Amino acid sequence: GAGTMREISVTQGDLHRCDGSSRMRVGLTDVLVAVYGPMECPVHRQLVDRADVHVSFRHHASSSTMNAFATRKSLPGEAVAAHDLREIVLQSVIVKLHPRKAIAIAVHVVSDDGGAAAAAINATFLALVDAGVSLRSVLTAACVTVHSNAIIVDPEAVEEAEADAVITLTFETKKG
Repeated sequence: GAGTMREISVTQGDLHRCDGSSRMRVGLTDVLVAVYGPMECPVHRQLVDRADVHVSFRHHASSSTMNAFATRKSLPGEAVAAHDLREIVLQSVIVKLHPRKAIAIAVHVVSDDGGAAAAAINATFLALVDAGVSLRSVLTAACVTVHSNAIIVDPEAVEEAEADAVITLTFETKKG
């Protein structure tokens, strides 16, 4: 019900064709992340002083009707989520250790019952750790909503839809 924290489940390393992966479930919200790299980078994307970071973000609602062989363009919300997550990752990954390399992050929101952005951030950093990517800091995230001057922590989708504001907070943990 409202105001109660949902059960959290986290696994790492379930995917075998990537360098690191994680899956985070918060109630019925389910996010799967795969990290590839650092790896070779196409010449036109190489940066001489650091790694190029690419984030792909896919939401269940936009991919559920697609044929497995069909191609589709990202929805506007997915592009914004990918851009925001990339900026967050760039603040924490030590990209200067891997000049002319690439790090690719694939985020798939399998189901969204609220707090998907926070779950995606948490799962991304767990997958980066699983891949052994060097980090200067680790971020964790939490979602809250404001509804009629009340703050609801860990909202479900219904609470997000009825909220006056949905806020995803990130917390930085620096090494030693």
